[in-house]
Amino acid sequence: MSIQDGTRRRSVRLAHRHSSRTEASQQQPESASSGVVLVTVGSTSFDSLMNIVDSKRFADEMEQLGVSRLVVQYGRGEHTEFPALRDRSFEVESYAFKPSLGEDMRRARLVISHAGAGTVLEALGLGRTLFVVVNRNLMHDHQSELADALAAAHHCCATDCERLLSDLHSHFADAALEHSSSSSSSRASLPLLLRGQPFAPWPAADPHLFAGLLDEQMGFRDE
Repeated sequence: MSIQDGTRRRSVRLAHRHSSRTEASQQQPESASSGVVLVTVGSTSFDSLMNIVDSKRFADEMEQLGVSRLVVQYGRGEHTEFPALRDRSFEVESYAFKPSLGEDMRRARLVISHAGAGTVLEALGLGRTLFVVVNRNLMHDHQSELADALAAAHHCCATDCERLLSDLHSHFADAALEHSSSSSSSRASLPLLLRGQPFAPWPAADPHLFAGLLDEQMGFRDE
């Protein structure tokens, strides 16, 4: 067997393996626990966002949405205590890091995230309602490009620290108004968090694209 034949067979096996995983994940979509919100900054520090989270207005908004559990991942920042979130109707968990955010993200109904590409794409891949908070203090404001492009395609809401609370309120208030006028009383009785209008779903990955690109680069052609 030639090296090229072996490489081609490996690329086909790789595509098949990833295709099987993708099909399995599509057949068994991740389910979000009702009432759970995750705020995450990834491996960065984003104290201006943590200042918003640790405020009476944010806590009030979470209660109005019917949040049952709020998880705050504050990363490398200096804002590590959240007294404004104490003695509320929802549970609070906060931490700097975990080996993986996967479990918390799978449980979350709503994800409020920094604009890091890895975190954003993970949330979109799980089909979570996503608010991407751009850090305007970063040089050249480079995060806006990704957030604005995703928002333009209706996959998320792109916001910043100044607009986060008003954008949250508007998104869920519009849902409340729509469902209050609908004939579905069961839907209208749900907490606001569960009534928010979904964003456009993130398209499923196509593992065959990589295999095709690999074959093209190696000079393979289907006969």
